[in-house]
Amino acid sequence: MRIGIITQPLRTNYGGLLQAYALQTVLEKAGHEVKILDEPFKKRLSLWKFPFAVVKRIILKFIFRRDVTIFYEFKYNQAFPVISQYTALFIQKYIHRTEVKCFARLKSKDFDALIVGSDQVWRPIYNSNIYRSFF
Repeated sequence: MRIGIITQPLRTNYGGLLQAYALQTVLEKAGHEVKILDEPFKKRLSLWKFPFAVVKRIILKFIFRRDVTIFYEFKYNQAFPVISQYTALFIQKYIHRTEVKCFARLKSKDFDALIVGSDQVWRPIYNSNIYRSFF
Protein backbone atom coordinates (compact mmCIF):
# COMPACT_ATOMS: atom_id res chain seq x y z
CA MET A 1 0.00 0.00 0.00
CA ARG A 2 1.28 3.51 -0.81
CA ILE A 3 0.96 5.68 2.28
CA GLY A 4 1.54 9.41 2.65
CA ILE A 5 2.33 10.83 6.07
CA ILE A 6 1.16 14.36 6.88
CA THR A 7 3.18 15.80 9.73
CA GLN A 8 4.82 18.98 10.90
CA PRO A 9 7.31 20.43 8.40
CA LEU A 10 10.66 18.65 8.48
CA ARG A 11 13.02 21.40 9.58
CA THR A 12 14.98 21.51 12.83
CA ASN A 13 12.56 19.93 15.31
CA TYR A 14 14.37 16.82 16.57
CA GLY A 15 11.24 15.34 18.15
CA GLY A 16 9.24 15.85 14.97
CA LEU A 17 11.97 14.26 12.89
CA LEU A 18 12.20 11.24 15.17
CA GLN A 19 8.40 10.85 15.16
CA ALA A 20 8.31 10.97 11.36
CA TYR A 21 11.20 8.51 11.06
CA ALA A 22 9.67 6.09 13.58
CA LEU A 23 6.25 6.05 11.90
CA GLN A 24 7.85 5.70 8.47
CA THR A 25 9.99 2.78 9.70
CA VAL A 26 7.09 0.92 11.32
CA LEU A 27 4.94 1.25 8.19
CA GLU A 28 7.80 0.16 5.92
CA LYS A 29 8.49 -2.90 8.08
CA ALA A 30 4.80 -3.77 7.66
CA GLY A 31 5.45 -3.84 3.90
CA HIS A 32 4.11 -0.45 2.82
CA GLU A 33 5.65 2.14 0.51
CA VAL A 34 5.82 5.32 2.58
CA LYS A 35 6.44 8.98 1.69
CA ILE A 36 6.42 11.86 4.12
CA LEU A 37 4.65 14.83 2.59
CA ASP A 38 6.63 17.99 3.21
CA GLU A 39 6.14 21.55 2.07
CA PRO A 40 8.93 23.54 0.43
CA PHE A 41 10.38 25.98 2.89
CA LYS A 42 11.36 29.58 2.82
CA LYS A 43 10.12 32.26 5.19
CA ARG A 44 8.44 34.98 3.22
CA LEU A 45 5.54 37.35 3.41
CA SER A 46 3.16 38.05 0.58
CA LEU A 47 3.81 41.29 -1.27
CA TRP A 48 0.84 43.06 0.25
CA LYS A 49 1.65 41.98 3.84
CA PHE A 50 5.32 42.94 3.73
CA PRO A 51 4.96 46.76 4.15
CA PHE A 52 2.46 46.32 7.00
CA ALA A 53 4.72 43.85 8.80
CA VAL A 54 7.76 46.13 8.46
CA VAL A 55 5.87 49.18 9.74
CA LYS A 56 4.48 47.16 12.66
CA ARG A 57 7.97 45.91 13.57
CA ILE A 58 9.44 49.42 13.35
CA ILE A 59 6.74 50.70 15.72
CA LEU A 60 7.33 47.81 18.13
CA LYS A 61 11.09 48.27 18.05
CA PHE A 62 11.45 52.05 18.27
CA ILE A 63 8.30 53.20 20.05
CA PHE A 64 7.54 50.28 22.35
CA ARG A 65 11.22 49.28 22.73
CA ARG A 66 10.57 45.61 21.93
CA ASP A 67 13.36 43.34 20.81
CA VAL A 68 12.13 42.53 17.29
CA THR A 69 13.95 42.08 14.01
CA ILE A 70 12.54 44.39 11.37
CA PHE A 71 13.49 42.22 8.38
CA TYR A 72 12.92 38.92 10.19
CA GLU A 73 12.33 36.77 7.09
CA PHE A 74 15.60 37.90 5.47
CA LYS A 75 17.58 37.21 8.65
CA TYR A 76 15.91 33.82 9.14
CA ASN A 77 16.52 32.70 5.55
CA GLN A 78 20.20 33.59 5.91
CA ALA A 79 20.58 31.68 9.18
CA PHE A 80 18.48 28.62 8.27
CA PRO A 81 21.18 26.72 6.29
CA VAL A 82 23.53 26.93 9.29
CA ILE A 83 20.84 26.05 11.84
CA SER A 84 19.61 23.06 9.84
CA GLN A 85 22.92 21.62 8.66
CA TYR A 86 22.71 18.48 10.82
CA THR A 87 18.98 17.88 10.62
CA ALA A 88 19.14 18.32 6.84
CA LEU A 89 21.68 15.49 6.66
CA PHE A 90 19.40 13.24 8.71
CA ILE A 91 16.42 14.07 6.49
CA GLN A 92 18.37 13.35 3.31
CA LYS A 93 19.72 10.07 4.61
CA TYR A 94 16.78 8.55 6.49
CA ILE A 95 13.49 10.24 5.61
CA HIS A 96 11.64 9.29 2.43
CA ARG A 97 10.30 12.73 1.72
CA THR A 98 8.31 14.11 -1.15
CA GLU A 99 7.76 17.83 -1.56
CA VAL A 100 4.15 18.93 -1.96
CA LYS A 101 3.53 22.54 -2.89
CA CYS A 102 -0.27 22.32 -2.71
CA PHE A 103 -1.95 19.52 -0.77
CA ALA A 104 -5.24 20.18 -2.57
CA ARG A 105 -3.60 19.00 -5.80
CA LEU A 106 -2.86 15.52 -4.48
CA LYS A 107 -4.71 12.92 -6.51
CA SER A 108 -6.34 9.78 -5.18
CA LYS A 109 -4.03 7.71 -7.41
CA ASP A 110 -0.94 9.15 -5.66
CA PHE A 111 -1.56 7.35 -2.35
CA ASP A 112 -3.82 4.59 -1.10
CA ALA A 113 -3.95 6.14 2.38
CA LEU A 114 -2.90 9.30 4.18
CA ILE A 115 -1.92 9.27 7.84
CA VAL A 116 -1.52 12.25 10.13
CA GLY A 117 1.78 11.60 11.83
CA SER A 118 1.70 14.13 14.65
CA ASP A 119 -0.97 15.49 16.94
CA GLN A 120 0.72 18.89 16.55
CA VAL A 121 -0.75 19.09 13.03
CA TRP A 122 -4.11 19.96 14.64
CA ARG A 123 -2.73 22.93 16.61
CA PRO A 124 -3.42 26.19 14.74
CA ILE A 125 -0.38 27.84 16.35
CA TYR A 126 1.88 25.32 14.55
CA ASN A 127 -0.17 24.90 11.41
CA SER A 128 -1.01 28.15 9.65
CA ASN A 129 -3.23 26.34 7.13
CA ILE A 130 -4.97 23.77 9.33
CA TYR A 131 -7.75 23.24 6.77
CA ARG A 132 -5.32 21.60 4.36
CA SER A 133 -4.89 18.82 6.91
CA PHE A 134 -8.61 18.08 6.62
CA PHE A 135 -8.49 18.28 2.79
